[in-house]
Order: sequence, then structure tokens, then C-alpha cells
Amino acid sequence: MDRFDFIEQKTLLLDNENIRDEKRIAHLKELCLDFETRKDEIKYLGLNPFDYTVSYYIGIDWLKENESYIVVHPKIEKLDYVQMFVHCLHHPEISKFLKDVYHVDFQKPLIEIPSSDWDLTPFLVVHFLSLVENIVKQGLKSNYIIHEENLNSKIKGKIAFSQQIKKNIVTKREDRVFCRFQEYSTNCFENRLLKKALLFIQKYTARHLDRAKYKTLFQKQNCLIAAFETVSDDPLISQLPTPGKIIEEKEDPLFDATVITLSNGIKVVLKQTDFKKDQILMTATRSGGTTLFNDKDIDNLKVINDVDLPLP
Repeated sequence: MDRFDFIEQKTLLLDNENIRDEKRIAHLKELCLDFETRKDEIKYLGLNPFDYTVSYYIGIDWLKENESYIVVHPKIEKLDYVQMFVHCLHHPEISKFLKDVYHVDFQKPLIEIPSSDWDLTPFLVVHFLSLVENIVKQGLKSNYIIHEENLNSKIKGKIAFSQQIKKNIVTKREDRVFCRFQEYSTNCFENRLLKKALLFIQKYTARHLDRAKYKTLFQKQNCLIAAFETVSDDPLISQLPTPGKIIEEKEDPLFDATVITLSNGIKVVLKQTDFKKDQILMTATRSGGTTLFNDKDIDNLKVINDVDLPLP
């Protein structure tokens, strides 16, 4: 696989010399790259099609997928990106723009490189901590959580009769009542998911980052974990479900979509668009209800709830 290394604001240079590498530039031209862009789109890290110099963007990007890629190094040697991002955590007005500082295209194939200089995980960690900090400042979300508990001589919510028979009646525990009830709590799924991510980050930073060098980052993550003290860190799913399989995958040329049929009978329709960047929309339907009506009734079904019917 071809790799083209640039230095920020420069062109391809011969090793250890400030001379244009005309041979590599000629090879780059032979790729016949498509430089046409849409509004606000940056291609090939800002590679100039006229003199083959690069701009202020640094990073890695495909030139031709699975064939060749470009690497743009910073002009400042040993630049500490993580320290720059961590510094943003001190300034809330700046940290909200972190999402515009870097971009990861998860739709493209992975570019494997031998060097670890381009580890993106610290970027994602700092960005995530800044987002969670904003959530904590606004207050953790609360929601109704369903609990099941074998209560002592009292009823709360509803009696779960199957469990009541199994745990109390059969064992002759007449002082116990197995109940199912709701509580309004911050221990909801969303907060539990955030806490799990924070605990994962805590393990990652302890293993890969210098605590003395990135003191601010460690302090920030510990403060945020403390804010989730009332949130459980139990497994989100107590028992993993049996995984299914894809039994069929075909293209739908009419809608330019991919239709996937799963082993449980569910059909998944995937369609990629460029309407809005970094947005995924999902809808789900199942048999029953309005799906039982004929196609000719679709328009009526859309407005039926808006019609005021006279009382008998």
C-alpha cells in the first residue's frame, strides 16, 4: 500500500532535505485524484492539486481506499496533542468547540499504520469528558426505574404473583411480599451507560497516560465519576442474549438501500445519505395496529386521531 508523508504547509520532500521529491510527486499525480469538493468539505487533508502542498490540517486520510493514503505530520516536532486538548477543559467556552477540531470518518476502512503517534483515543477521551461535564452541570437525568424486591410485611406497587408464589408461599414466608414498583431515580439506563464509559476511561488513562503530566485530566475524570456516585455500576445486561445471524442480505435498487434479514425474522433496511453530517435516524415498525389495514386506508389512518368524532 502506498503511503505519502507530508509536513504541515509543505510538499513531499526528500529524506532529511528541504528539496521537493519530484519522483514521489509524479507518482502522486498518476493516481488521478478527484479534487472536486462540496461546500465545507476538506479532501485529502487540504492537498493542493496545483503544487501538491498541504495546508494546516494534520492527520491521516485515504487517497484511494485500500490502495494509498496520505499522512500529514505537524511542523512542530513532538507536539503534545493530548496536553492541548486537556488545556481546553479549563475553558468551557472553548471545550464546546472540540467536536470541530478533529474528525473521524467511521464510514471508511481502517488505515493501519505501524506508528502509535496517531492514537486517537486521547482525543476521544478529552472530548467525552467535556461533554459529560456539561451534562453534570445541568444535573443528571432522572427517570422511572422498575424495581423488584421481596419486601417485609408491606406492599409497594404491584405484587409479582409468580415470584411471590415461588419465593414466599412455597417457602412459607408469610411476612414477605414480592413486589414490582417504580422509583423516580437518577439510576436510569442513560446515566449507567455514561458511568460505565467513565470507568472504562479511568482504566485506560491509568494504563496509558502519565498521571503527573496530565494531572488536570485525571482530576477531571475523578470528579465526574464522583458525580455518578448514586448511579449503579452493575452490568447493563445481566445475561447476554443469544446472538442471532444474518440469513440474507440483498440490494434494493429502487431505494438504493441494503435489506438485511435476521434469523429472528426482523428485516433491517440500511440507506446511507449525505443530508446531514454525523446523523443517524432510526424507525421501527411491527405487524399489528395500522399495518393490518389496506393500502387504500393509509391517508385516512394518518389523520384519524385528529378528527373530532361526535359523542353518541
